[in-house]
Amino acid sequence: MYGGPQRPQSELSVIDLHDAVGVMIGTRRVAHSDYSSVQLLPGTYPVYWECLYGVSVMIEPSGFATGARSADVELRAGHMYSLHCDRTTGYGYQMYQWISDDTEGRIVAGQKKP
Repeated sequence: MYGGPQRPQSELSVIDLHDAVGVMIGTRRVAHSDYSSVQLLPGTYPVYWECLYGVSVMIEPSGFATGARSADVELRAGHMYSLHCDRTTGYGYQMYQWISDDTEGRIVAGQKKP
């Protein structure tokens, strides 16, 4: 997503799409089928990510459930971030989506599955 001249990794923020199937950062959409990660200049961005879960047809007739989350996230230079999706199982399952700062080992948005 950074289309400028080459910069060292230490000057960019990287988001690994990890579990997300679709992502919107600002007004730009990215599909996991096209890219596994994106590079951006540091700053605060609105991030929206979609998740696809395989579930029992007894729960969802299609066998799939979708979840999404959005958050304004401050991305720091030289940091690697990743988008995560997980769920509980069984009737009344809960979906969880979060962004982790893998450089610091902390959650920066959303909620991790307990």
